[in-house]
Amino acid sequence: MNYKKYIDIMEAKEFLELFIEEVEVEDTDVSLDTPLSDIEEWDSLAVMTVISIADEHFGKKLNASDIKTAVSINDLYQLLN
Repeated sequence: MNYKKYIDIMEAKEFLELFIEEVEVEDTDVSLDTPLSDIEEWDSLAVMTVISIADEHFGKKLNASDIKTAVSINDLYQLLN
């Protein structure tokens, strides 16, 4: 088994779960491929929430300009790697 790939999948799943919970996404039928523009709750407060998730849970420092480049939830996750 490729443990690195397994760890990456688990971290991606953790990020998605945290994103849904912390951004308070009402439509839980979202995936990493969901465009941010399709998420009603995606606003400036959500951006700050993602910055907090990155810092507190993944030890990564992001800023709003980093996040502006993201189109999907997966793009946000990739910023953590």
